[in-house]
Amino acid sequence: MNFLIDAHLPRRMVGLSLWIDMGSKQIMVDSRDIAAESKKARSDAIEALYATFARYKLNGPVDGCPHCTSSEDDRLLNSDPLQKLPPANLERFAFKAVSTLGTLEDFKHFLPRILELAALGGNIGHTLFEIILGKLDYAGWTHWPQREGQAIRDYLSALWQHQLCHYPAPVDADDCLCGIGNCESDLRPYLQIWQRENGAASLNHLTDFIGHNARHLLKEKRLGNAFWEEREPQARQVIEWLLNAAMTKKLESAFFNCKDATLAEKLSTAADQLAWVHNRMA
Repeated sequence: MNFLIDAHLPRRMVGLSLWIDMGSKQIMVDSRDIAAESKKARSDAIEALYATFARYKLNGPVDGCPHCTSSEDDRLLNSDPLQKLPPANLERFAFKAVSTLGTLEDFKHFLPRILELAALGGNIGHTLFEIILGKLDYAGWTHWPQREGQAIRDYLSALWQHQLCHYPAPVDADDCLCGIGNCESDLRPYLQIWQRENGAASLNHLTDFIGHNARHLLKEKRLGNAFWEEREPQARQVIEWLLNAAMTKKLESAFFNCKDATLAEKLSTAADQLAWVHNRMA
């Protein structure tokens, strides 16, 4: 299922939201149907990753730079079946893969589990979400066989759609978008999805995103996340999207139609922040 192409979520559901219990906390989702659909799509995309990359087997130990890796790395990576490897055992590999630890084939072997853990929890230990997805670009994923590339893109699409349907999410929208921006060359399809979505979860993510970046845009004319520094074209796409007149209209329309006082206040503040940024950068 390709969210970027199909934009398949039923429009009659957009804008509806509710809070559901998740253990010790509550999260906001944009209707049970949409939440369930986005969760299933993400799960399906992860299963497809395992199926697509299943042919990459480990052939011997996972070797690396002798100065910064050791046999302990290989022991950790072989301690459990792939789908049960804990985050702690993949933390160093997710950071060092291809560059100083393991081959490209090794990376593809562990990739489904790495991306599954990233989707479920964001960072893997101390290895940040943006670094995890950035490894895809470092490994040249857009030049991989078509089936592998499509599995990656389906995963990114499902990950982003799930992000916009849940608030809070395992990764905040700022880190999630920046992570995708570190492996995708064109962020416009993802931004178009965000522009369309008017559910409470998506709008909460948007106001947080604007609030996080407004000060940096005002003072330095850049986005706040340091991982945008090596992705200037993608960062420029985001800034242009934020400062487009359509974004102002989106915030205003959402404010006047909002029945939640807390979200309405966030929308009002975000609209003011964007106006200040727009005047500063005009």
